[in-house]
Amino acid sequence: MNITIYLMRGIFLTFVSLILIVLVVELLFWNYLYNHSQIFGDIAGYLVLLIGFIGIGYLNARGDNNANLPGKALYIHLVLTLLLFISDLIMSKENIIIITLRFVGYFITLQIGVHIYNKKHKI
Repeated sequence: MNITIYLMRGIFLTFVSLILIVLVVELLFWNYLYNHSQIFGDIAGYLVLLIGFIGIGYLNARGDNNANLPGKALYIHLVLTLLLFISDLIMSKENIIIITLRFVGYFITLQIGVHIYNKKHKI
């Protein structure tokens, strides 16, 4: 498989997956449960986000291994995180330090999923 096509497909599918996870958390935990129990809604929402991001990283590493392109999940996560970071810098009115810390956290969480896959399969 062509590496460029593989990376573009990986970035697109990871982006769509992130949107779906955030949409579920937003609708289910932060809108519905927030009205009933604010603390439980926040904790459950962030826990689902954390597990979802780790799962996406894990699936990207598995896809790399299946395509015989090990290590490409790093590029997928790096490019996606940088593109989202730049768009957030342009559109957001938040402090640059908060934005930077948030996206470093996203990148690290995605890479934790890759680390779990590599450790499990001894790659």
